Amino acid sequence: MRHLPAAALFAGALLVAGAACGSGVEDEQPIGGADPDRGAIAAALSVVPATPGASDSVLVNDLAAAAEAAGVTAPDAGAGEDELVDYFRALSGTEGGADVAVAPSQLVQTSPIDDADWRAEVGFAPVDVTGDVSAGLPPEQVQAVFGDFDEGAVDDAVRSDPTWSDQLDEVTYGDRTFYSWGEDGAIDPQGVSTVRRLGESTRLFVDGEAGIAYWTRTTEAMEQALDTLAGNAPSLADDPELGPLADALDARDAYSAIFTTDTDLFAGDGELEPYEAVATGAAVVDGQAQLLLVYTHADEASAQANADALATLVAEGESSRNGRPWSDVLGAGDVEVDGSLLVAAFPTEEPALWNEVMLGRDSLLTTG
Repeated sequence: MRHLPAAALFAGALLVAGAACGSGVEDEQPIGGADPDRGAIAAALSVVPATPGASDSVLVNDLAAAAEAAGVTAPDAGAGEDELVDYFRALSGTEGGADVAVAPSQLVQTSPIDDADWRAEVGFAPVDVTGDVSAGLPPEQVQAVFGDFDEGAVDDAVRSDPTWSDQLDEVTYGDRTFYSWGEDGAIDPQGVSTVRRLGESTRLFVDGEAGIAYWTRTTEAMEQALDTLAGNAPSLADDPELGPLADALDARDAYSAIFTTDTDLFAGDGELEPYEAVATGAAVVDGQAQLLLVYTHADEASAQANADALATLVAEGESSRNGRPWSDVLGAGDVEVDGSLLVAAFPTEEPALWNEVMLGRDSLLTTG
């Protein structure tokens, strides 16, 4: 199993949110262009190719659901900076008394208030996004965003963008066409922009009817994504470890989640027995923020052992990150075992705790 540094694996988990449910798309499905028979988290995974390394780092946001839980509405396209800042802060959990805290994808984690610059460069903006999913790490990373996209506006923007239009190519793959700039994985310091913060070469595919856009750094990654969208290649929703985790999170009405199968990251002197994959997630139930934890194990006996260890840890243990007793942070929750799957949900007054636990490799995840 490939080993990744925690800072890279979970980059963005503590950054201010840069995406939100889109203007004028309140009646759209939260995750467009994905499997309509799955919950929002699993549906997002259904458009991501199951390629080597993809399951090491997966992040999903159902931003429309998060906005609804936060009681906020997306500003209209072209809204002023103050209105956009207030909205994104409400979703990021940085507002006092916030109930939600989403984790942004790398594509839209910075400069979300530069609405006009986004539209001039790629024809849409973070406020148009109703959900996102990213898997893997650059340059192999695949990112998808969901929302109400105007293909004509995208085409006009990429052809007129003064910074990148001179490198623009159109590539046909099967019956799909995507935009391509520069060599695979290349960086052009002269091409730093609002969307391309490092001046990175990229590939962009937009399907306005399906409500999905892919953003990758290589042609191969884009082709793999398009194969998955067409149903010609397996997705992460088909993964025997991630798929059950996603379904369990959807059953708990999660609006955001982080997954990894690189569980060696959590090996140490913790209280839990080793497990195969893990996800942390966030939900709001009856106005109360919840921390969700889902682990998949090799067998039911291991899952039950960890259920007992987790219950004891929450009642009597403390955070390895800051030393706080878990009983001061988490309320009485549910810890359930379903076959080899362990699912736990705890009320909390700290909506961002779900990604802090993952980022900090905290004791709720650490194995012995």
